[in-house]
Amino acid sequence: MSIKSIESKQEHEKALNRVQLLWEAKPNTPEAEELELLVTSIEAYEKEHYPIDKPAPEYVKNFRMEQQRTKLIWTGENAIEVSEFIGREDFCHKHGVLIVKNNSSIAYVNKGDSVEINNSGDVINKIQPNDLEPVIVKATKKLLDKE
Repeated sequence: MSIKSIESKQEHEKALNRVQLLWEAKPNTPEAEELELLVTSIEAYEKEHYPIDKPAPEYVKNFRMEQQRTKLIWTGENAIEVSEFIGREDFCHKHGVLIVKNNSSIAYVNKGDSVEINNSGDVINKIQPNDLEPVIVKATKKLLDKE
Protein backbone atom coordinates (compact mmCIF):
# COMPACT_ATOMS: atom_id res chain seq x y z
CA MET A 1 0.00 0.00 0.00
CA SER A 2 1.24 3.46 -0.84
CA ILE A 3 0.11 6.79 0.54
CA LYS A 4 1.19 10.03 -1.10
CA SER A 5 2.46 12.91 0.98
CA ILE A 6 -0.06 15.45 2.24
CA GLU A 7 0.22 18.75 0.37
CA SER A 8 -2.77 20.86 1.49
CA LYS A 9 -5.07 21.59 4.41
CA GLN A 10 -7.86 19.73 2.66
CA GLU A 11 -5.70 16.61 2.23
CA HIS A 12 -4.63 16.93 5.87
CA GLU A 13 -8.26 17.11 7.02
CA LYS A 14 -9.18 14.15 4.83
CA ALA A 15 -6.27 12.11 6.26
CA LEU A 16 -7.31 12.95 9.84
CA ASN A 17 -10.87 11.82 9.11
CA ARG A 18 -9.58 8.58 7.61
CA VAL A 19 -7.42 7.97 10.70
CA GLN A 20 -10.54 8.25 12.86
CA LEU A 21 -12.20 5.53 10.81
CA LEU A 22 -9.14 3.27 10.99
CA TRP A 23 -8.24 3.99 14.62
CA GLU A 24 -9.25 0.61 16.00
CA ALA A 25 -7.87 -1.47 13.15
CA LYS A 26 -6.68 -4.93 14.13
CA PRO A 27 -2.87 -5.42 13.98
CA ASN A 28 -1.34 -6.99 10.88
CA THR A 29 -4.23 -6.04 8.63
CA PRO A 30 -4.28 -3.82 5.54
CA GLU A 31 -6.24 -1.26 7.59
CA ALA A 32 -3.54 -1.18 10.29
CA GLU A 33 -0.87 -0.72 7.62
CA GLU A 34 -2.86 2.14 6.07
CA LEU A 35 -3.30 3.71 9.51
CA GLU A 36 0.44 3.60 10.18
CA LEU A 37 1.25 5.17 6.82
CA LEU A 38 -1.38 7.88 7.27
CA VAL A 39 -0.09 8.79 10.72
CA THR A 40 3.47 9.04 9.39
CA SER A 41 2.28 11.26 6.56
CA ILE A 42 0.22 13.45 8.94
CA GLU A 43 3.19 13.84 11.29
CA ALA A 44 5.42 14.96 8.41
CA TYR A 45 2.84 17.51 7.22
CA GLU A 46 2.24 18.89 10.73
CA LYS A 47 5.95 19.12 11.49
CA GLU A 48 6.41 21.32 8.42
CA HIS A 49 3.21 23.39 8.62
CA TYR A 50 2.61 23.57 12.39
CA PRO A 51 6.06 23.60 14.01
CA ILE A 52 6.20 23.69 17.78
CA ASP A 53 8.89 25.94 19.18
CA LYS A 54 10.88 24.87 22.18
CA PRO A 55 9.46 26.44 25.34
CA ALA A 56 11.27 29.35 26.96
CA PRO A 57 13.63 28.23 29.77
CA GLU A 58 11.68 30.17 32.42
CA TYR A 59 8.48 28.39 31.36
CA VAL A 60 10.17 24.99 31.70
CA LYS A 61 11.51 25.92 35.14
CA ASN A 62 8.10 27.13 36.36
CA PHE A 63 6.37 24.06 34.94
CA ARG A 64 8.80 21.71 36.71
CA MET A 65 8.40 23.56 39.99
CA GLU A 66 4.61 23.40 39.68
CA GLN A 67 4.75 19.66 38.96
CA GLN A 68 6.98 19.08 41.96
CA ARG A 69 4.73 20.99 44.35
CA THR A 70 3.89 18.55 47.07
CA LYS A 71 0.46 18.02 48.59
CA LEU A 72 -0.66 16.43 51.83
CA ILE A 73 -4.12 16.22 53.36
CA TRP A 74 -4.35 17.81 56.82
CA THR A 75 -6.34 15.37 58.95
CA GLY A 76 -6.67 17.77 61.84
CA GLU A 77 -5.34 15.16 64.24
CA ASN A 78 -1.69 15.82 64.90
CA ALA A 79 0.47 18.70 63.65
CA ILE A 80 3.54 16.46 63.88
CA GLU A 81 2.32 14.64 60.76
CA VAL A 82 3.04 17.77 58.72
CA SER A 83 6.28 18.89 60.41
CA GLU A 84 8.59 17.01 58.03
CA PHE A 85 6.40 17.87 55.09
CA ILE A 86 6.49 21.64 55.63
CA GLY A 87 10.11 21.64 56.79
CA ARG A 88 9.67 24.01 59.70
CA GLU A 89 8.55 24.07 63.29
CA ASP A 90 6.64 27.38 63.25
CA PHE A 91 3.15 25.91 63.25
CA CYS A 92 0.37 24.82 65.55
CA HIS A 93 -3.22 23.70 65.29
CA LYS A 94 -6.42 24.67 67.03
CA HIS A 95 -9.93 23.27 66.47
CA GLY A 96 -8.81 21.39 63.36
CA VAL A 97 -7.15 24.40 61.72
CA LEU A 98 -3.46 24.15 60.91
CA ILE A 99 -1.70 27.48 61.43
CA VAL A 100 1.70 27.87 59.75
CA LYS A 101 4.07 30.81 60.01
CA ASN A 102 5.48 31.32 56.52
CA ASN A 103 8.44 33.50 55.59
CA SER A 104 6.25 36.60 55.27
CA SER A 105 2.73 35.57 56.25
CA ILE A 106 0.54 33.17 58.18
CA ALA A 107 -1.28 30.35 56.38
CA TYR A 108 -4.40 28.57 57.61
CA VAL A 109 -5.55 25.15 56.45
CA ASN A 110 -8.86 23.54 57.44
CA LYS A 111 -9.12 19.91 58.49
CA GLY A 112 -9.53 17.78 55.37
CA ASP A 113 -7.93 20.34 53.04
CA SER A 114 -4.72 19.70 51.17
CA VAL A 115 -1.58 21.31 52.52
CA GLU A 116 0.27 22.72 49.52
CA ILE A 117 3.77 24.14 49.43
CA ASN A 118 4.55 26.83 46.86
CA ASN A 119 7.86 27.33 45.07
CA SER A 120 9.17 29.49 47.94
CA GLY A 121 8.56 26.75 50.49
CA ASP A 122 5.55 28.53 52.01
CA VAL A 123 2.27 26.83 52.81
CA ILE A 124 -0.54 28.12 50.59
CA ASN A 125 -3.43 29.73 52.44
CA LYS A 126 -6.71 27.83 52.32
CA ILE A 127 -8.78 30.01 54.67
CA GLN A 128 -9.18 33.76 54.61
CA PRO A 129 -8.06 35.26 57.95
CA ASN A 130 -11.35 37.16 58.39
CA ASP A 131 -13.20 33.79 58.46
CA LEU A 132 -11.33 32.59 61.55
CA GLU A 133 -12.81 31.84 64.94
CA PRO A 134 -11.45 33.99 67.83
CA VAL A 135 -9.73 30.95 69.37
CA ILE A 136 -7.71 30.48 66.17
CA VAL A 137 -6.78 34.16 66.07
CA LYS A 138 -5.53 33.78 69.65
CA ALA A 139 -3.45 30.71 68.70
CA THR A 140 -2.00 32.70 65.79
CA LYS A 141 -0.92 35.48 68.14
CA LYS A 142 0.78 32.92 70.41
CA LEU A 143 2.63 31.50 67.42
CA LEU A 144 3.80 34.96 66.40
CA ASP A 145 4.88 35.77 69.97
CA LYS A 146 7.29 32.80 69.96
CA GLU A 147 9.77 34.83 67.89
